[in-house]
Amino acid sequence: CGPDGAARYVGGETRVLAVPRGVSFRELAARLGEMAGGKIVSALRYRLADDEDVLVSVTCDEELAHLRDEYDRLQATRPSATFRVFF
Repeated sequence: CGPDGAARYVGGETRVLAVPRGVSFRELAARLGEMAGGKIVSALRYRLADDEDVLVSVTCDEELAHLRDEYDRLQATRPSATFRVFF
């Protein structure tokens, strides 16, 4: 968080990753862990399209389904918008 309390990106690496739509959270976390040099990934976070201050945690298949729904909603309303996921 920055001085104003808002979530900020402060460094790291940026990657573009395409995954099959039906991937499970466990499979996605394993793939991300491999990309991160063998680290264990236990959660993802994504920004809500309508509120850049909110980061939503994803730790299971049900929450991953909500992430997909949010992505679909964003693509339907603003196809050129950016969807960011953090881990």
